[in-house]
Formats: sequence, structure tokens, C-alpha cells
Amino acid sequence: MVKNSLNDESFRDAIYAYQTSLNKAMKDDCPKRRDEAEKSARIEVRNIVENKCLRPIRWRDMNQAQKKNTHRSFMFMKDKVDGAGEWDKYKARLVINGSTIELDGLGDLYAGTVQPISVMTMIAIATNKGYSIGVYDIKGAYLVPVVSVSEPDIIMKVDRDVAQMFVKEYPDMREYVDSEGCLFFLLLKYLYGLPQAAAHFADHLRKTLKKMNLRQVKVDQCVYVRSGVRECDTVAAATWVDDLIVSGTNEDLNGF
Repeated sequence: MVKNSLNDESFRDAIYAYQTSLNKAMKDDCPKRRDEAEKSARIEVRNIVENKCLRPIRWRDMNQAQKKNTHRSFMFMKDKVDGAGEWDKYKARLVINGSTIELDGLGDLYAGTVQPISVMTMIAIATNKGYSIGVYDIKGAYLVPVVSVSEPDIIMKVDRDVAQMFVKEYPDMREYVDSEGCLFFLLLKYLYGLPQAAAHFADHLRKTLKKMNLRQVKVDQCVYVRSGVRECDTVAAATWVDDLIVSGTNEDLNGF
């Protein structure tokens, strides 16, 4: 029904930075690690549900196209350390196995990142003009764009361990749990792991920056500039997926 592609080379890239799965973390000999694993997993579940990223659906209620486009998901744990370099907690991430997604019909999946020379140029100009530099991270970036109506429905299968976290946070979902203890969800937004997620977020970010009156620089499509009436009104922004580096006056950075 659903491919088990944990060993797919293309999927390894999506989980490279994550050290362990929820299942393994919950069996850790250290009680603190077990507690932190469940805590972080439930935080990730709340984040996904409260961002209206998915809707539960029963297998028997799906049409054939939906059943064919069903993909497994995995909850991974990333170690977070404190200032002394000691293990502090986990950061959980629910990732869909995008390696089983059919790429045909998804369109252009390119999502560019700023060139290093552009960043160095921005810093040099900012230094020359006495501007400040701000660095920003967009939290839950891929959970912002809504799945395009032109795409086929994407169904995510959640295995038993993660399904239990959903039920603990949202008891009404218990009625959707199947005989194997699993849950199925219709995706309403692009989760991490989907091959088209980065491109859709990049498009959303581009449109947002343009609404803020920033225009793309021709030589680097990941650099945006806004020129004000006064020279000090100029703001430059460079994007690297969900990270931005922005230069301008302190006032303009606060406004940005």
C-alpha cells in the first residue's frame, strides 16, 4: 500500500541533520531524554495542527487517486545543546517521505539560494554606508503556503508512535485511528520532505517581499532591494531558503 523508503537515498538528505527517530528516543535509557522526546513531539504536533496543515481522513473514505498518492511520515529528533555544549533537549520534526512522490506534473521545483558573492557585496556596501545587518529565520516556513488546488491530493500516513501523540493532543482524532494504530491525513500545506515544498515557499516569500516594495536584483534572484526617497531608506535582503540577511538603518530593520 505505502512504500517503506527509509533507505531511499533521496530521503536521507531530508533527515541528514536529525540523529534519531521518535520510536528510538522513546526507548532511551535516560528518563529525561524520553520525556523530552515526547514533549518535543507533542509540540511539533500542535504546531502542525494549529497551522491548519492537515485534516484527518479514513482509508475507507479515500478515492483510488488518494490511496495511490499516500506516503509514510517519520518524526525525527534533533539534538539541541546549551551554551556549554551539553545536550539540552530535542527539536522534533515531522517529515513526509518525499522520495515516493511522483514528480511529473509538479512543475518547476527550483528554489534558489543567494550566491556567496552577493552576501559579501551586501556586507561591504553596508559597512561603507554605516548600515546595520540583521539576520532572520522564518519559523515553520514550509507550513505557510497552502497546497495548490492544481495538484493531486497528498495523503500522509502516520505510524503508531506518532499517531499516539496526535491523539494525546487531540482526543477527537481517536476515531480516525485504524486497526494498526495509524492515522491518515490529507495535507493542506506543504510539510517538510515534500520535493515541491521549497519551491512553493520560495514563491510565497518572493511575493511577500514584493508586496513590501522590494524588487529582485537581476544578477541574483535571491537578492531584493528597496530604494527610498532618502539614501538611508534603502533596504537590501538576501534569502537562503527560510533564512534572510538584511541591511539598512536600525529604523528600517525594525520596520522590516
